[in-house]
Amino acid sequence: MGALHAHSLELLSADDCLSVFAQHALGARDFEGHPSLKEVAKKIVRKCNGLPLAAKTLGGLLRTNVDLHAWEDILESEIWKLSKDQSSIIPALQVSYHHLPLHLKRCFMYCAIIPKDYEFEKEEIILLWRAQGFRQEVRDKQCLHDLGHKYFKDLVSRSLLQVSINNNSRFVMHDLINDLAQSVAGEVCFKIEGSQQISKHARHLSYIAEEYDGTKTFYYNFMLFIKYIYKYTHTYNYGIDI
Repeated sequence: MGALHAHSLELLSADDCLSVFAQHALGARDFEGHPSLKEVAKKIVRKCNGLPLAAKTLGGLLRTNVDLHAWEDILESEIWKLSKDQSSIIPALQVSYHHLPLHLKRCFMYCAIIPKDYEFEKEEIILLWRAQGFRQEVRDKQCLHDLGHKYFKDLVSRSLLQVSINNNSRFVMHDLINDLAQSVAGEVCFKIEGSQQISKHARHLSYIAEEYDGTKTFYYNFMLFIKYIYKYTHTYNYGIDI
């Protein structure tokens, strides 16, 4: 609809993609400091198909890890063999999630309730994680707080969460990363959008308000969710999060 010429962005060249990967994995633009990793890195990058997000997330996954066997495990992951018919998620992103430690998988999966393009604060997400008991292994409150920041920092370093370009004190999820989170969360994390039916498996819910939505619309959706809870569990004490 615009009068300006639309510029189609091309995929990264193999060398540029390798450079992006190296920057996120090693903090350098080349492999001079770790020549033994270069060949396996080239093979991993080839699977990124020139997509910068794929190179960033895989590089972040291997960040500071210079063990050749760990890099080979990523290269030889069975997830690369999934066809497009089996999953619509980019394989490189699936690999990035699959190789996360369990505590980060839980935190990332919960982020599926975040609406696309929503800018959020770090503390906002950390408090939600805390409310869900994702950090119960630490009893001291200060250590608990620090652990939440560490988890958040780990997800940012893997490019699963990103600093907003509009406000460097806030964060966003790339649309494809959001799709990944929704894919691994399934129906457990549910976003009410329009008049869609709420899944009976939902445990965490976010409500996306439309431009003209008011309190009545929110109340209707909230009561609808409570109705589903009672229908499938016969109790209101369900441990849900809204």
